[in-house]
Amino acid sequence: MSVAAIAVGLMVSLPFLNPAHTYPLPTFYEEAFALALGLLAFACVGLGVRGSFGIPVISIWIAVLAGYLLLQPRWMALAYDEPAQLAGLYALWAAALMAVGANLRGALAAERIADLLAGAMLISALLGAGAGLAQQLDLATTFRGIVAPRLGNEVYGNLAQRNLHANYLVIGAACVAYLWARGQISAVPAIVSGALIANGIDASGSRASLLMLGWLILWAIWMWRRRSGSFEGRRFLAAAVAVAVAVAVFGIFAEPSAAPSGSASARLVRISAEASDPSVRLGIYEAAFRTWLKAPVFGVGFGGFSWAHYTTATPWTGAVPMKPETNAHNMILHFLAETGLAGTAILLLGLLFWFLRVLARESSLPLGWTVAVVGAELVHSMVEYPLWHAHFLGVAAVLAGFADPRQIAVKSALAAKGLATGALLLGGTLLAFTIRSYELLRFWGIAVPQEMRSVPEVRSLEREAIAEAQRSLLRPYADMGLALSLKISKDELAGKLAFNAKVLRFWQIYPLVENQIGLLAIAGRDAEALRLLEDLARLQPDNLPELADFLRGLPELSDKSPIRVRVAALLRQ
Repeated sequence: MSVAAIAVGLMVSLPFLNPAHTYPLPTFYEEAFALALGLLAFACVGLGVRGSFGIPVISIWIAVLAGYLLLQPRWMALAYDEPAQLAGLYALWAAALMAVGANLRGALAAERIADLLAGAMLISALLGAGAGLAQQLDLATTFRGIVAPRLGNEVYGNLAQRNLHANYLVIGAACVAYLWARGQISAVPAIVSGALIANGIDASGSRASLLMLGWLILWAIWMWRRRSGSFEGRRFLAAAVAVAVAVAVFGIFAEPSAAPSGSASARLVRISAEASDPSVRLGIYEAAFRTWLKAPVFGVGFGGFSWAHYTTATPWTGAVPMKPETNAHNMILHFLAETGLAGTAILLLGLLFWFLRVLARESSLPLGWTVAVVGAELVHSMVEYPLWHAHFLGVAAVLAGFADPRQIAVKSALAAKGLATGALLLGGTLLAFTIRSYELLRFWGIAVPQEMRSVPEVRSLEREAIAEAQRSLLRPYADMGLALSLKISKDELAGKLAFNAKVLRFWQIYPLVENQIGLLAIAGRDAEALRLLEDLARLQPDNLPELADFLRGLPELSDKSPIRVRVAALLRQ
């Protein structure tokens, strides 16, 4: 159990410090590290069980959701099965981590586990805030190798995305409040830590972080009142309020160029001024809602939102130019769109019953802190998608299991050991194979110069590598590389059309859209080409000039072809 606790402590801290983010999946390495540590923790808990093995009720709900996702490809015609399979495996991993949290609380003192995890996350959050400060001061190059390079005016620490960076800093703020309330750190370190974290939150420019801070304060008020104004509850509330005030103070004195669109607090003030502008976020929400209306019971399938969003007009919001979106930026709307009422009900009922059980339980500061962190992740999931990433999902899962007061006892130690061994072997093998596939994709996508790929021996090795990657969970990314290299011509036209269309349903980056419009036009399928062109004009209008040049370069298309005529008309508009 002690080894499991250490593994969990590493899982909730070390992955957030990785400064290296590479194509095609910027968060791959930190997610792989978190997955590996989570598997190790579950194996340790199962193999080291004495007596009964506790399964929290919330993990059963999530395991049922995992089964639903894994079975989706059996009854739905999805472009790719891999997104649903990956989501199901992530849900199973989360269910296992919930069991880890519950068993650690039962085997070791709750305060001891909470102190360990809060301390680990606080140290990691402070290092992340320090990385963000280095970016603010243009010192990222000085600390090359331990601080991610700064791109433009973005401040995102080592997480390569400012909302995720701000999310983890808010978790750090909750850890400061908890450890100070518990008396584990004194006032001076708490003040310094809170100030560094508050500056990082404001500099990130993330308005979502302010929602999370609001949740922390509301939950702190509840804990304080529930515990009859206890000393610890009062200190936790005071610390949470102090961090929120510090964020506002830093916003007042922030440089206008601190972030691409200002500091977090400054952006909050400007919400009313932006209300009349076309809203990208509302457009995504509307597309998700309309997608759900098309398939209300079972949804369009996991991984299907991206194509549905691209091809769904949004008359309420209007034609809002935006990049292709793979996520609805709202967990409920996303699950409604991709899993329908069936999958969404499993998720929401599980979370609702968990929350009601926690509220009914006698309150304690460790329990209150775990709910504060899990609640912050769920609040953020209403406007972003942190739980789509294993390192953030792992934090929420282990703490949700820790807080769940109701467990089902598995009295057979042999069954627990067998489950742990199977999870470690199967999960470890799958993870190792996926890491190898990713390394192959990264090598052939980045490391090998383009001019070398015409050499027959090199082309043969590349084909072998891609074939191996196509047998993994990363198959859509391997196919995308092949689709981007298609020659747009009449040769093997039917096969090219079918293959590019399949990849396009996974991700609608402009080169793939361009390829498909060109192939459809060459095939004489003008109606389909024009339909796709209208989607492009609505969502990616800046690419129309490039498309016109591309179509002019196709000898198969005359000046009077319908697609070229329509593109010219759109450009005149």
